[in-house]
Amino acid sequence: MKKLLAALFVGIFGLTFIGTIACAESNLKKQTEFKKFSLELRTEVLLEREMDYQATASHTKYVFIGGTYTSAISTVNTLTGSGSGVDFESNRALLDFTFSPVQSLSLIATIGAAKMNVNDSNLDFEGDADLVWGLGFDIKMFEKNGWSIVTGARYLASKTDSTLEVNGQDLAQAVDPGDTRIYESDLDAYEWSINLVAKKKIKRFTPYAGVSYSDSKVESSTTYNYYYKDGSLAQKGNINFDYEQKNNFGVLAGINAEITKNLSMDIGCKLISETNLFGKLSYRF
Repeated sequence: MKKLLAALFVGIFGLTFIGTIACAESNLKKQTEFKKFSLELRTEVLLEREMDYQATASHTKYVFIGGTYTSAISTVNTLTGSGSGVDFESNRALLDFTFSPVQSLSLIATIGAAKMNVNDSNLDFEGDADLVWGLGFDIKMFEKNGWSIVTGARYLASKTDSTLEVNGQDLAQAVDPGDTRIYESDLDAYEWSINLVAKKKIKRFTPYAGVSYSDSKVESSTTYNYYYKDGSLAQKGNINFDYEQKNNFGVLAGINAEITKNLSMDIGCKLISETNLFGKLSYRF
């Protein structure tokens, strides 16, 4: 499935890229007027990011004692542990607003929507599509003869409700016939990255490549109540997972093409620390 998504992504953006360039203006000015503002529509398909985890869970059981409905067992830790091999996946549609007070500095504000998923062999948290926001900057450190070196940083954060599947079955359904489990689950995701990228302008095209250091954390919190057939509360509990990115160093590469003097398009990827495909459409004004 991941290979199919990657192939579809590359195919769609590749055809769009080629078609747009073929229809672009044949003679672009070599020097364009400096534009202080830009809007960038960006889509990302994060196919895989390996995470380590730490987990805790506890529950409280309720029974009748002497005709009184009470807690018979205090809170009991039922699960503690840590491990690796957890995959984090996300599809994102983002809008970047960039302000450049000078040519060498760009300040970036990001807003958009993201859908994320965290899964391993037993548990699968699937988040709803929800708001994502972020901040960042780029600094042009060097520029000469079409070459440039840019460093930058990005921060993204999102929070969403999610469903939880245990061994392929929704947590609400994994109960005895007639019993009921009601739960609430959410995912909080935070990530940041620092990039160093080299670019070379060749007519309308600017290929680029670089290195990246990134870190991300995902926190999942689930609370539930378990009811018997007669509606009496049998158990309540919580399940918490903290995930942290396993591999921090990565590489990225892509190509930018000028469509007009104000409009450009990118396609690219980020590898090693994660498998991330992205496409951008930027308008400068």
